[in-house]
Amino acid sequence: SRKPLIRAFDIRSQIRRPLPQQVRVAALELGIKESLIEIAPRLAPSIVTLEHPILRREWSEDSAPASPDTITISFMGHARRTKGFHVFVELVDIATRADLAFEAIGQSSNETDGIDQSRLARRPSKVPLPRDEYLACLRATDLICLPLHSRAYDFISSGTFADAVAALKPIIAIRNRSLDAIVAKYGPIGWLADRKEELLALVRNFNRQDFLRLRAEWVTNLRKIRSARLPENLARTYPGLAPTPTQTPVASTVRHGRQ
Repeated sequence: SRKPLIRAFDIRSQIRRPLPQQVRVAALELGIKESLIEIAPRLAPSIVTLEHPILRREWSEDSAPASPDTITISFMGHARRTKGFHVFVELVDIATRADLAFEAIGQSSNETDGIDQSRLARRPSKVPLPRDEYLACLRATDLICLPLHSRAYDFISSGTFADAVAALKPIIAIRNRSLDAIVAKYGPIGWLADRKEELLALVRNFNRQDFLRLRAEWVTNLRKIRSARLPENLARTYPGLAPTPTQTPVASTVRHGRQ
């Protein structure tokens, strides 16, 4: 139906039913399966988790902080409210310090163009960044900020997170179910805050020495994630997830977000 109310009831009816045996729902990040089961328990037998691949050609080597005096904290991707760009700008406003720089690497959005961005060392681009330029900027930063709305990212694999792993960049983020599941499996990869106010406090009280002390462990864990998500390593787990030969597979994939 094209009528929103009827369509909403149709969707609710569908997710309360088990899927046919041959259908699989592929969740492209840890934690998404559990979020789906909460709202649709009968889907549980049909959901498989396929951690999102990270391509070797986009790997970068480990590097020391870009500047001996300044730590650069970057927002990556499309500067939308759903990605928390307005929260990132708040961080800049409460942490104007000589030893911190804040950059927005990615494309601007009509949603946030009206926000005062004058304190950013780099503002979002008015045109899409070429991938090579985006990756070069990523390699030059020190810490990736993910001020994501946690509920939205209970159901979406973050392309920004995948990029941070490829570049071995620790994160400072508002926690969500996926990030908690990743940390539970691989170990800490940065600072996680329970809510926006705690994230603001982390940046306000940022301690360079703490960052440098913890960074080695974070990078080690990011390396583990990166290795585990090589396509050839992931492929070894796929045969056990496939339908039996008598079944006809039907792909239904949870959306993957990028910049």
